[in-house]
Amino acid sequence: MLAGFVYFILIVVITTLLLYSEEAEEFGDCNGSAVLEEDITTVEVPSAFSPLQPHEVDVVRSFIDPMSECEDFGVCLYAATKQFVQEVLSLNNSS
Repeated sequence: MLAGFVYFILIVVITTLLLYSEEAEEFGDCNGSAVLEEDITTVEVPSAFSPLQPHEVDVVRSFIDPMSECEDFGVCLYAATKQFVQEVLSLNNSS
């Protein structure tokens, strides 16, 4: 279950980094209206099981910024998220 949640977080982090990376400039002006409204499609993300409680997810969001500078394609963000989840789960299991 933890692996699925960590995988989900990794996908979110990587997707965010790719969407907002400097290399995205070759796809047009990020501040302009290059995308036509009819080009917009809806993406459905299936719900995923989270071993964390809602307040613990809020803590992850407050400490790990997917928009932060990252030169390793999100590996540092993935590692920080994974470490946090493992620590919370070990604390929850020891109580």
